[in-house]
Amino acid sequence: MFGVRSIFALYAIGHRVGLAMGLLAVAVAVSAVTGTTSLPLPWLSEGSLDLSLDHLLAVALLAAHATLLTGELSSREESSVRSWWWADCLGMTVLLCGPVFLAFTGDAGLLQNTLLYLVFFFLISLVIGPETAYPTVIFLIVVQTMVVALVPDRGLIPVFWDPDPRIIAALFLLATVAFLVARRPVKTSTRLRITA
Repeated sequence: MFGVRSIFALYAIGHRVGLAMGLLAVAVAVSAVTGTTSLPLPWLSEGSLDLSLDHLLAVALLAAHATLLTGELSSREESSVRSWWWADCLGMTVLLCGPVFLAFTGDAGLLQNTLLYLVFFFLISLVIGPETAYPTVIFLIVVQTMVVALVPDRGLIPVFWDPDPRIIAALFLLATVAFLVARRPVKTSTRLRITA
């Protein structure tokens, strides 16, 4: 019989919690120091558009979330008798604590971008699987920064949304629902089968 301590140790080792927490610590620390600093993207320099460093750090946090859910034990957990959904929920919540703290101190960019990228990741994972969902999210971010010149209002492009509590609340709900729907397929590296 496993004790609580051994269950947490098993989860931590099998899901590379150390790596995920390291990414969290670096992202939160760098965001606290330089989060609103603009990234030097040449195609954005002509207009008054800019992307903060929080966008890049949110990609690192997305990697931390993906690391937790795609650990070596993930597919085995889903085929076992014991349910691990509570541990996955706890892990995802812990990874959001740093960005939530920063949001309360006035820098909500990291939280909003992380939630946005999680929504993208979970929904894309359902269609093409988690292995290709992460690079696809990065590709979508780059594409959004490039097409902003073609749209009349930058508010139409999610990457350029200013941090707003209403947007964060909506993204949190979307990310929660997407996580609940995609958790098992992400952990087992399966995707929806679309038949024609």
